[in-house]
Amino acid sequence: MRSGAVKAGRIALLPALLALWLSARALGAEPDASGWKSKVRLSGDLKSYFLAVEPVEIAGNSLTQDQPLEGLNQNKLRLRLAVAPSAQVNFELAYEILPTVQGSLTAIAPNLSFAPAAPAYRVDDLDANLYPKPGERGGGFILGQNLDRALVTVSGKRGSLTIGRQAIAFGAAHVISPTDIIAPYAFNALDTEYRIGVDAVRAKIALRAMSELDLGTIFGQDFNWSRSAAFARAAFPVKTNQLGLTAIEFQDNLLAGASLTRTLGGAGVWLEGAYTWAKLFEQPRPEQDYVRASAGLDYNFNVKNGLYVFLEYHYNGASTGDPGQYLDQAGEVAYREGGVYLLGRHYLSPGTAFQITPLLAFNFASLVNVADGSFYLLPKVEYNSSENVYLALGADVAVGRPARMESPAGIAPQSEFGLYPTFYFTSIRLYF
Repeated sequence: MRSGAVKAGRIALLPALLALWLSARALGAEPDASGWKSKVRLSGDLKSYFLAVEPVEIAGNSLTQDQPLEGLNQNKLRLRLAVAPSAQVNFELAYEILPTVQGSLTAIAPNLSFAPAAPAYRVDDLDANLYPKPGERGGGFILGQNLDRALVTVSGKRGSLTIGRQAIAFGAAHVISPTDIIAPYAFNALDTEYRIGVDAVRAKIALRAMSELDLGTIFGQDFNWSRSAAFARAAFPVKTNQLGLTAIEFQDNLLAGASLTRTLGGAGVWLEGAYTWAKLFEQPRPEQDYVRASAGLDYNFNVKNGLYVFLEYHYNGASTGDPGQYLDQAGEVAYREGGVYLLGRHYLSPGTAFQITPLLAFNFASLVNVADGSFYLLPKVEYNSSENVYLALGADVAVGRPARMESPAGIAPQSEFGLYPTFYFTSIRLYF
């Protein structure tokens, strides 16, 4: 390990040590004398998605043109156990079973509905596949698993300390957050209810009204510091604005970010940006440094049962913006380690949500690559059929010039969303 990486490891260790110290000195927990009794709660949910996927079209090669839809069924059973032995201490476990039945879509199916099964920031993990095992053939059936939560939280009057597998997310932007790099969801993920868990030590300290200090260390495979991360974030009000300052050291890179949120004329407004120094603590690569920024607004109209609209602009400085270089970017730090997945530079994302009746809702979101003219549409209708049961019908529609097959060089993109599949889905969610 390089000396710079060793130094980064020591820096990454500081938030964990400080968090532990703060748990003893700053949380301010007091013995509970209210007759509190230990509480145990078992809950969960079952989700099932039935998808019909259109193969990606390749211009100049008829192999994938006019092919029939591919069928896919993805399911997730999530069981959650919460135990509170006192008012100050809470234990939580969450385990998921993920059965999938598919045709020939093995390469893309895992990313259509649910979060990736192998996030970067876990010290160790269960085997992602229960069936088939490596080297075996499953005949179109895959049985996956995910230990998504395993944590203990100690709370007090002035903050909380959480140790173990937990959800960690940052950012003020609503669609694409420049500082949400630990376990980000793709904008077209169907199930984003639970942020996938990572292994971390995290302390949240209340400073004063509306102000908070958030510190932590996130551990990578085998506690390797070159695969780990550390963060410090402060949030505080300035007049009518809520400001956030964030620093994240991740895999020998350094991110510095800031955000601002406020209301303006009844609308919500947000602005967020971040600059990343590539491999600053190992061997700096200034040619791969990049900036990302998002700005947006939303508004709730008092129309019938409620009409919500939003618009967000996103700038992705990690990209050259040239469709011909989209796939060449994949090996750069931003895409390998920085949570960046969009291939272009400039994006607009308008959307709306309308409550048609108290039990029936319509949602629409879209993402437009301004430079190459491609776009992605995500309409969905959801019906609350009975208590704790939700039915949905929707689509993820990709529109863009198809990639070209240029043998022997391979695929040459002409637009970003021309690389994406279109799929249609129905789903059912049950909570218990």
